[in-house]
Order: sequence, then C-alpha cells, then structure tokens
Amino acid sequence: MKEDTEQSISEILDYPINSEGALVTRRGGLSRMKPRLNAPPPGQIGSVDWTMAHLFGSTDKAIELIESLVAGQGENASEKWVRFLLLYKQWEIQYKKGDLDSAPTLNQVCHSLDFDARDFIGELQVGIKSLFTKVGAIKATMAIPAIVDKVIDVAESDEGDTKDRELALRLAGMIDDKSGVNVQINNSNQVAVMNKGDKDRMKSPLLQFSETVEIIDEEVRKEP
Repeated sequence: MKEDTEQSISEILDYPINSEGALVTRRGGLSRMKPRLNAPPPGQIGSVDWTMAHLFGSTDKAIELIESLVAGQGENASEKWVRFLLLYKQWEIQYKKGDLDSAPTLNQVCHSLDFDARDFIGELQVGIKSLFTKVGAIKATMAIPAIVDKVIDVAESDEGDTKDRELALRLAGMIDDKSGVNVQINNSNQVAVMNKGDKDRMKSPLLQFSETVEIIDEEVRKEP
C-alpha cells in the first residue's frame, strides 16, 4: 500500500467509526466524496453491479468476497481496492443515517474512483482464481490418502492387473522411477492413467522390475 495510513489492513476492514458516527478513513478526499448521479444504473448489462449480482447473487456477497481477498493480501493490499471498500462502506453508513437519499451502488463507487468496470472485473477474476487454485490444491492434497487407498484396493483385487500393482509399488517407494513418466489420477473413475504409451514405458528403468511385479500379480490371483 503506497499511502501511510497508520492502520493495519485488519483495522481498516473493521471500519472504525468516530464519535459523530462517521467512518474513519484516514485517506485524503475520500470523506468528502459523494455518489455521482451519472454512474451507470445497477441493472445495466456489463456494469459492476450487474456482474456481481449475476456472479454472487447480491452486493453483500460480493463485498464479503472482496473483503476476504483484500484482507488476505495484508499490508500488500492494493490501495485502489482498499479505497473501493472504504468508500462503499462510508456511503452505506451515510445512507443508513439518512445523509444520502438512496443506497449506494458499486457502479457509483467505481465511477467516483475512476475504476473502470473492465479493470474491476479483470482484477477480481485474477484474485478469485488465485484463491480458489490454492483452495483446490489443499483439497487435492487432503484427498491423497483416500486416492492411495483406492490404488491399493484395486492392486490387491482380482480386477487389478500388473500395471495396478506396479503403480502401488511405485507409490510405496519400492520402485525408483527415474524416467520422468507422469502419473495422473482420473477423478471420475479413480483409475491410474499413464501419460506415455506402452512402448515408451518399456524403455524406462521399470523394465528391470517387470518380473517381480508379475510374480506378485500371480500370487495375488491365487485361490485362497
């Protein structure tokens, strides 16, 4: 953040109120701003209000997400987005006090701050993508034990074949794969899929373990 406001991001998003019931912004000029009546109406297709309503269902939900993204950036939060939140909150407080005739819109805030709708939506998209990518990575990591259990179950079953047992042994670290062959888990049916063809696989160091895997395969298939 470029401006020294003497507030942490958490203090800013607590929206402190002074003795007169006004928002303490500590940003020059922000407290004197009023909604611009020439801003696009909320229902205008492609505007910020229209887009947020269609994506999140309501302005409140959109503001909550933006607050989370800004808070997550800590002291590196973009001043432009901080000012956006503060100005919207300031006008919301003024409207509830009766100082404004109508509730503020996101379009009015963007218009007053010269925050172009395309830039707003584009930057928000980048922030959401980064957040959900990290959330997805965490969820995928937490699913690893269940995925490994499934691989082992398939390898031990009568339906499993040599490749299934080979994969289970590699996951256990009993096979040192230095070929760089990638392994993916198909979430739809949880079946292991090798990215290279059988011919390429046969060129890998796994070839030296083929007899061992076949012996294990035969033992598993024996009748009890």
